[in-house]
Amino acid sequence: METFVDQMNYAWTYFWAGPEKKVNVTLSDCVHNHARTFREPAFQEEQRKWFHVYFDTVADKGGHGYVSRKEYEEFLGLFGVHPLSVSPSFEALDTAGDGQISKEEFANAGIGFFCCTADTPAKLFWGPFLA
Repeated sequence: METFVDQMNYAWTYFWAGPEKKVNVTLSDCVHNHARTFREPAFQEEQRKWFHVYFDTVADKGGHGYVSRKEYEEFLGLFGVHPLSVSPSFEALDTAGDGQISKEEFANAGIGFFCCTADTPAKLFWGPFLA
């Protein structure tokens, strides 16, 4: 229980209270402080490591150093994305236009999805959003 309380206190201080060490926060404060975290270079580098592992262990089933369209379809299928929705996502992530997604393209798009608020191809990392 002590470890849980320590983690909650850390989360409060780091994510919600912010640098100002607020005692009470609004929803807007929470969103702003989470956004601050996503913009931190250390967070982004930690995410890069995670996306490299995910690429190697889940997405690149063939182990050949890239993700084919079929592999990406299977990857998105894990998240319930319909196969007909894969093409726009695949093309957005394939920034080199060579018909495959490299580890760096994969990681950059994953990080961009979480860390960039601009309208970029990274928004399609997990497939298209459906209304």
